[in-house]
Amino acid sequence: MVTFEELTFYESRVKNSFLVLAAIGFVAIGIFLMTSYKESLAMAFFGLITCLFFGAAIPIGIRKITDPEIMLYLNKSYLKVFAGKHLVYFIDWKDIRGFSTKRIEHEKSIVIEMKNPEVIIENEKHSLKQSMFKEYYDEIGSPYHIKTKTLNISHKKLKRILQEFHSKFSF
Repeated sequence: MVTFEELTFYESRVKNSFLVLAAIGFVAIGIFLMTSYKESLAMAFFGLITCLFFGAAIPIGIRKITDPEIMLYLNKSYLKVFAGKHLVYFIDWKDIRGFSTKRIEHEKSIVIEMKNPEVIIENEKHSLKQSMFKEYYDEIGSPYHIKTKTLNISHKKLKRILQEFHSKFSF
């Protein structure tokens, strides 16, 4: 049972750590390609590109480990989903019908089932967001969903917490 009146969920540091380790591994492969295939200009160039691309990913990954981004915020009034750098959705608990699980792009996601999804789609002012909401609605039956793969909580626990918040605060 949820005893808090607000909760915040962040990006998973463990998953970001694996991504940094993978980037370091690819940089090592790039260095190997540059030093081992000196006679092949194409291999050396491929090694250089690999080093540059994955080398740039390392500090970004380290920043995500040391200062993870907020992905989800729950309080007694609303659910706040951070879907991107500049894409934040405020969803009132009273507008939510429930939650379900679906696979979207081969990942488990929690679908936020809305009471009036058509109204949300129609009221969206930005045409790009409106078309994205329409596509999600046609595919999964709701304009909103939460990808749990990058969160610091398991799918089952998050769904249980969302359902408890919904039953407690959707008056």
